[in-house]
Amino acid sequence: MKLFQTRKWKKLKEIKLFKNLNMTDFVIFVVSFVVWSLIANFTLKPLIPNDKTWLFVLIMLIPLPFIWFAVSTNRKYQVKRYMLLYRWIVFKTSKRHYKEKEVEMLSVYGNVEDNYIWDKSKKLVFGALEVRGKDIFKESSNDRIKFFESFRNLLNTITGRFYIVKLPTKIDLNKNLETLKAAQKDIKNKTLNNLFNSWETEIEDLDTSKLIDKYYLVICDNDKGQLNNKILNIKNELVSSKLDSREVSGKELVQIVNEVFIYDPNFNWDKDKPILDVSNVSFYKDYFKWKENYYSIQTILEFPLSLRREYIKRIFNSPSVIVWNLEKIEQEDLVNVLDKNMKRAELNIEEDRNKLLEARNKGEIDVLEDMMLSLVDGDETIFKSTILMLNKSNTRTSLRTLEEFNKENLRKFQAKIDPLVYRQFEALSSIMFGAKDLLNEYHEQIATNIAYGWPFEKEHFNDGNFLPLGKDQNLEPIFINPGLKNKTRTNHNMVIFGASGSGKSTFTRKLMSGYLANNDQVIVIDPQNEFSTFAKTLDGQVINLGTDAEIKINPLQIRKFFDPKKEELVFDNQSYLDLHENFFLSWLTLLYPHFDPDQINIIKSALHTLYQKFNLKDCKEDITELPDNKYPIMTDFINVIEEQNDSKEFHLSKTRLVRTLKQDFIDGRYKRQFNNHSSIEMNNKLIVFNISSLINQDEKTLNSTFYLLVSYLQGKISNQYNKKNKIWFFIDEIHKFINQEAKVIFKFIFSTVKEGRKYNCGVCLTTQQPQDFLKDESISKMGQAIVSGSQYSAIFSLKSSDIEYINGLFNEIGGLTDNEKKSIQLANIGQCLFIVSSSKKINLQVSYNDIEKELFWEKLQQINEE
Repeated sequence: MKLFQTRKWKKLKEIKLFKNLNMTDFVIFVVSFVVWSLIANFTLKPLIPNDKTWLFVLIMLIPLPFIWFAVSTNRKYQVKRYMLLYRWIVFKTSKRHYKEKEVEMLSVYGNVEDNYIWDKSKKLVFGALEVRGKDIFKESSNDRIKFFESFRNLLNTITGRFYIVKLPTKIDLNKNLETLKAAQKDIKNKTLNNLFNSWETEIEDLDTSKLIDKYYLVICDNDKGQLNNKILNIKNELVSSKLDSREVSGKELVQIVNEVFIYDPNFNWDKDKPILDVSNVSFYKDYFKWKENYYSIQTILEFPLSLRREYIKRIFNSPSVIVWNLEKIEQEDLVNVLDKNMKRAELNIEEDRNKLLEARNKGEIDVLEDMMLSLVDGDETIFKSTILMLNKSNTRTSLRTLEEFNKENLRKFQAKIDPLVYRQFEALSSIMFGAKDLLNEYHEQIATNIAYGWPFEKEHFNDGNFLPLGKDQNLEPIFINPGLKNKTRTNHNMVIFGASGSGKSTFTRKLMSGYLANNDQVIVIDPQNEFSTFAKTLDGQVINLGTDAEIKINPLQIRKFFDPKKEELVFDNQSYLDLHENFFLSWLTLLYPHFDPDQINIIKSALHTLYQKFNLKDCKEDITELPDNKYPIMTDFINVIEEQNDSKEFHLSKTRLVRTLKQDFIDGRYKRQFNNHSSIEMNNKLIVFNISSLINQDEKTLNSTFYLLVSYLQGKISNQYNKKNKIWFFIDEIHKFINQEAKVIFKFIFSTVKEGRKYNCGVCLTTQQPQDFLKDESISKMGQAIVSGSQYSAIFSLKSSDIEYINGLFNEIGGLTDNEKKSIQLANIGQCLFIVSSSKKINLQVSYNDIEKELFWEKLQQINEE
């Protein structure tokens, strides 16, 4: 789709008479000559003898070249010389120097009320949304068009005046360093302290001179209530456009107003002072001086007829502050105005002898016709559009350099710049939010041209935490804190996909170290023994399940479970017993899928008798908080079954049941591990459950052990309700526990992911086989729910066939774009697509400093062990 842009309509209205001479020029020429003639006739003619008439005629003709010169165009500033003269006179006769006590003469801002600022007249109020940038130019053509159209639809809904602001700011890492130093105070582990020191060095070595762009939508209205509704509607529409945004507070809005002119990371507003301290300002020909700094404002004089889609990207690719003033033109009279402009343009074609200008005029007529049709159909909105570029520097020379940069920047796509000579005062007024547009230099632009320009291109991610994850495709540092929780980031869960050798496990270790450094607890289920060495280095605890005779888990210990029916943790023993019964039956079914309904009924009956026998039903205290040795064990359970009276029809089932349970739990393979009181101590900050020895055992043993372990950990995590520090629960290679015969396991994992947020728990699942999440319809639904229920995802290199499975898992957030799929397929080791939300996706190159390499990289670990 091609974009076309007419000249300013006030230019099109001009009736051209000859080349660059229009009707206004002709009138000025004639009036000037008539005035001169009258002056000469009454003042000079009486002084000239009658026989010297020729001299009078000569005197009369003398001004003609000067008048002709006045109506010609100044090529440097692209303006008529008589207009330049007029502006010079206004400039010279106006106040140009404003002292400290005259601040009220320049500032339009009144007072702050909630999240908004009123102007001094209390007739206009404005607020702002900070919009997170999104680089859609890296997407496929089809995906870009979806973003463009979505943003165009948003623009068509906005009424009144608003501003799109691009605010370049330096990368500020002070908060990251402050967070690091605060966290390090409580750390005693030597390795973690070495990591802290390496992160501090890494942060300090980052290039903070590079500018990042922040984007704001500043919305105006005459009524505070209407403004509030308008901002809310725009925020919702931005979500549809896959753009994250947040409403800024009143204090932040004051800071933005000031940062447009002066960047101060330590800005602190005093309510007793003006919102914007516009004092000691002096205006000059094409710049103004504010205190000790130099400023100038430029705008766009003329766009080319044919616009490139990235034209806004080029304009915004500048160190200048950009304030894009937009105001919707009411459509009632637009059709008539367009019709008049078309007729004027058609008249001007007849006067053109320049083929290039003739072609442009014909093109503009076509554009005006398209505008008219779009207005009639209701497809387009037309805006008054003024793009103002504010340059600021501490020297006049460097200010000139900025001005030249913008001029050359526009020249690259054949646009012309206006330096606003003798109009810097009007420009300053127009750049203030809510002020009257004194420049009157707007272009008429349709919503499509604005949307397809895409003003929100630059992305940056910094949550203010201390762990540098890596850099994005623009080599900007990435700081993402999965522990952060707000309106748009509702949980701490993460899913990590990646083929073997893609860097998935190394990245997982990096995440773990960051959580440990934050004094959180990390629990890992490790089916391939990939994290034992890492844990030992950090003085963690490694529990070798299946080989360590001292490790016991009692399946009859009553534990808290993640209960989806309860938003708050309420003391309820009967609920605990009901949940335990469901768990115990599921666990035994995993071990013995052949148990018949009669045997299941016998088990249920025995459980209730057991609860009663051990005083668990009538206990007045929390039965999940009892000492480990106060719970029954499997021997007690088997004894209860044996003691039960049974009818003849149940006798055979009971006999088989007891024989099976005794064989395994009293005399056989489960005696040591599952027929005793629990003996797991979980006081360490890093606990790795190494279950690699179970992987080679039969599937029933693996599934039941995993299920029992996760349930045990759920009970421990449930005690975290409303606790400050988090528990991070990692399950590595989750695909090993997903199968059609044991769907209860996947369902249990799903409940852990879904309900963990209540207990300040973040669940992180890793896998190299995404297809296992989609094995059948029921597993597929839970797989998609797990992915959509995980705020974060990291997708490392995968085969093309696996990428399609990934796309299926991300259907609920719109799937992956073609470009994202390609980036995953071509990713090198340590590169991933990091997803924070449907609108926040980062092509991340994970970085590792020397300390991290030694600690996280498997090969280096092996060398160190040798």
